[in-house]
Amino acid sequence: MMGERMRGRLLDAGPEHAVDGRTRAHRRSRGRGAAVADTPRAAAEGAESLIAMHADAAAERATAHGETGFLAAAGEPLWVDM
Repeated sequence: MMGERMRGRLLDAGPEHAVDGRTRAHRRSRGRGAAVADTPRAAAEGAESLIAMHADAAAERATAHGETGFLAAAGEPLWVDM
């Protein structure tokens, strides 16, 4: 819940955003005009900053690491983990 309200405020602020979520339906419902990425890596490609909100350490590992994880994205965005 907290993450949804924070994401909404960021999207309302106007800068360009990309979002990722656990499932395609989750990603689309959270997009609200942002680019909807198919993977965490795609969401992070070329980003200046990355805000990640995970339920637990296992969820963080699943989205951050591996070939499709956001740490594999090009560049070195500022990573804020909440």
